[in-house]
Amino acid sequence: KAPGEKPELFADIPKAAGLVEDNSLNAWISSDLGLYVIPKGSDRILPYIENVEFNWGALEFVRDTIFAGSMVGLYAIDYYHATKTFLPQAIYKVKKMETQSRRRILFLVIGGLLVFSFLVWIWRLRKARKMVELPENSRQKKNILSLEKMEKDIIENELLTVEAIAGFYETNPVQLNRIFKNFDITPGKFLKKVKMNLALKMLSEGASIGDVATKTGYSAQFLRSELKFFTGKKA
Repeated sequence: KAPGEKPELFADIPKAAGLVEDNSLNAWISSDLGLYVIPKGSDRILPYIENVEFNWGALEFVRDTIFAGSMVGLYAIDYYHATKTFLPQAIYKVKKMETQSRRRILFLVIGGLLVFSFLVWIWRLRKARKMVELPENSRQKKNILSLEKMEKDIIENELLTVEAIAGFYETNPVQLNRIFKNFDITPGKFLKKVKMNLALKMLSEGASIGDVATKTGYSAQFLRSELKFFTGKKA
């Protein structure tokens, strides 16, 4: 490095104890954790001897042999055997592991996208079921029905029976039942729910039970019974 230039980390090996270069310019590094080699032109750190503590400075390359002193003794490594046999096999294993890792990541990404797409499809399907188009023979066939729209139509047009609802949309009770299957409720149950909600709203605004009965088409006695069930209080 030039004077004043910040040094770079050569190899991320903790407690490195020695460094030597062989005739093929492969870098051999000893440490408290083992002996490693970095092939020429590569940034891969390949473990040669693991789980052995090597001595500081006890690493030399002499006459085609790498000598490495450790706490368990002196290792003599044949340079030709290491470069012709060990390094190609080790590099192949590392590349194979990297390829497998990339494939696993790719499979996970593809699997995640498939699951996400499936969930989006389910969400869209459920959303679509909340809206349904009227039959072709209806004068309002261009309108898309939703429970909110039908509730508004029932109240504003005082549709007090299922037949009245079917007539309003210029269809018949049988077809109306088919439409309501998309909402997982029957026309009769939905109509009752709308009427009872309207009754509760009117009573909360101070209307008499007689006015509520007229507006909903229910008798006062029936309303008292149902409202008691709905609210737990007498109407």
